[in-house]
Amino acid sequence: MHLKMKLCGFFIAVMLTLGITSCNHLNEEIMCDNQEGKEVACGLEVTAVQMSCAGYGAFGNLYFLTDAGEYLQPWEMFPTFAPVQITAGKRYVIGYKTARRNNRYHDRSQCKLYDEKVEKATPIKLTCLSEAACGELEATVSDKRPVDGCLEFVLDNGERLLADISHLNIVLEDGERIRFSYVIADGIIPCGTRIPTVGKVARVKCVVRNKPL
Repeated sequence: MHLKMKLCGFFIAVMLTLGITSCNHLNEEIMCDNQEGKEVACGLEVTAVQMSCAGYGAFGNLYFLTDAGEYLQPWEMFPTFAPVQITAGKRYVIGYKTARRNNRYHDRSQCKLYDEKVEKATPIKLTCLSEAACGELEATVSDKRPVDGCLEFVLDNGERLLADISHLNIVLEDGERIRFSYVIADGIIPCGTRIPTVGKVARVKCVVRNKPL
């Protein structure tokens, strides 16, 4: 009797171990059953970000980035709301359920580049989607990266912010007028030196290009 109980416990432990291993496998195409169906109510603010060519989904290689640093891969949408134009750098309010990946986008042309952020992104089924405001702070882009690696946002009061937009994967032109919001965070400062150093940077949450007058 004791032998049967020990063998039963052993097999249960093996099955649990195999389940955990399969859940953590980065190349696994589908999510674990206990993760599928997790629901987040409408009201979560995120930023649209452009991923590498390895990304694909409902909006091509545009994903959503939460303020906590999690990448969400829009996989499908409930047909209960009108489509919204998604632009990298803008803020949106969403609700979602986690989803399974399937062959929905396998006919799309995409590169085979390995991208860890794409691999680890959570596929979601959107339940609501609307554009959110990006604050009222205005600035002029000062892009000196070809000279000293420095990208700054110059506020109208003359204050200069060292801007980190690397996570947004967008291109801003020198002299361009923008509206944006940010948080101060630790980051890499390459300005004025060949060796990158760590310091305080303005991590940009969203960017909206001002329309010319």
